[in-house]
Amino acid sequence: NPLTRLCDAIEEFPVPVLAGLNGGVYGGGVEVALACDFRVGVEGMRAFVPPARLGIHYEPAGIARALDRLGAQATRRMFLLAETFEAEALRAMGFLDHLVAPEALDARLAEMTGVLTGLAPLAVRGMKRTIVELSRGSLDAEAARSRIAACFASTDHAEGLAAQRDRRPPVFTGR
Repeated sequence: NPLTRLCDAIEEFPVPVLAGLNGGVYGGGVEVALACDFRVGVEGMRAFVPPARLGIHYEPAGIARALDRLGAQATRRMFLLAETFEAEALRAMGFLDHLVAPEALDARLAEMTGVLTGLAPLAVRGMKRTIVELSRGSLDAEAARSRIAACFASTDHAEGLAAQRDRRPPVFTGR
């Protein structure tokens, strides 16, 4: 399924992916949004997944993605009832990490991007990989231990400790 391959590629992208949702999100768009690491939506937005209204069984990978991100009950409401969710409900169920006024969307995404780019790249990438593996029930424990060891041995770790000691912002290099 091309949508599943797209969502898997987004989920497996090595750095965090942010989704800015400036309006309604429907059907496969919901799954694409759920594949992203963080979702920022605007007031007044809505979302629904219509396959039950159309006599279609949704792809298991998409249902699994919703289960992982939203939990069983919200997934039941989304797929079995084909319920339309308003912005506040999307935030409350965890579909949205942040809900902002439409004119604040770009600024919120820029702020989050700034936070992410100021963090240690090896640590962020390693933890993202571990989160993906754990959410799929396929943790490569040896690879995770290697990621952990690489972070402890990195110059970024030394820089993070020095920055904390010196009470200054760290300057990470990804090494």
